[in-house]
Amino acid sequence: MTEVRFFPPAAKFIKKLKDKKLKMLYQEAVDKIREDHMVGEIKTGDFSGVYGYDIYIAIGQIMS
Repeated sequence: MTEVRFFPPAAKFIKKLKDKKLKMLYQEAVDKIREDHMVGEIKTGDFSGVYGYDIYIAIGQIMS
């Protein structure tokens, strides 16, 4: 399993999340990245060779 480290601003953001659905999406994303570090889309340009995993949630889902 791959170790996942967060920059301090990201760790602070995740720690302060109050919405349980959004926090769960972040946890699922981290779990998927731990299982396979090449999950997601490969970036181009300056970030070529780096994989990015995007999380999408509709604003209405957060409010309900």
